Amino acid sequence: MTCTYPQCETATTPGIHLCAPHQGAFVALLDRAGEQVATARETVAKQGSNTAGGGGGGSVSSAPVNLTAMVLVDEYVRLIEADPRHLGPEPTVERVRVLARSSSAGPTLAHLERAEARMMAVCERPADWLILGDCAGTTEDGAPCPGQYRYQTGDTVARCRKCPYEVSVDEYRRWQLRGVPFAPARLTDVVRGLGALGVAVRMNTVKSWAHRGRLVPAGFHGAVPLYRAGDVLDLLESKPVAA
Repeated sequence: MTCTYPQCETATTPGIHLCAPHQGAFVALLDRAGEQVATARETVAKQGSNTAGGGGGGSVSSAPVNLTAMVLVDEYVRLIEADPRHLGPEPTVERVRVLARSSSAGPTLAHLERAEARMMAVCERPADWLILGDCAGTTEDGAPCPGQYRYQTGDTVARCRKCPYEVSVDEYRRWQLRGVPFAPARLTDVVRGLGALGVAVRMNTVKSWAHRGRLVPAGFHGAVPLYRAGDVLDLLESKPVAA
């Protein structure tokens, strides 16, 4: 029997599908996962820190918000949480010993390593010209324009370099926010995630919405209510309502 990590042919004991070095790599990855995610989220938050303050409502800033990075962070968290063995109550070494008995252990480790690398690389990439999204225009023959909307920090309008189309950065970002695949999460995580994406909203305001029944849970994790970011955005845009 050999290790199932891609391109590793190290012999292993019967029933074990990860060699000792790759078991060690899996332990290290799980041990640093929480810190890596926190670092990535903090980096993205700093990139988009010019959020509007005041009031119970909120607004989307024109600061550079790395939506791609936020999606990759969310993807990495989902991959880690997808298998309950990754975050079990046992010490990490014991959890990895259990994982090593699965023939998918090697490919799983490789997949997590790639996801972690993508997340950290994109989060730490400096933003000069920022890509807002794909152009909605058409070419002269009626085909979809292959260009993308680009803008720089502080711009209120993003323009396509391949056609005359342009869009409001704030309006387009609001549309983008609704497409970010936020899973239902704890209220504190929803507020933190929206803040990192440039949406200013006070925790006390959102708590009051939940307390008064204006913000309804999308589900529960045990006894903990989980909420959707889109529902919070809907309430922000329904202002003015006393908070």
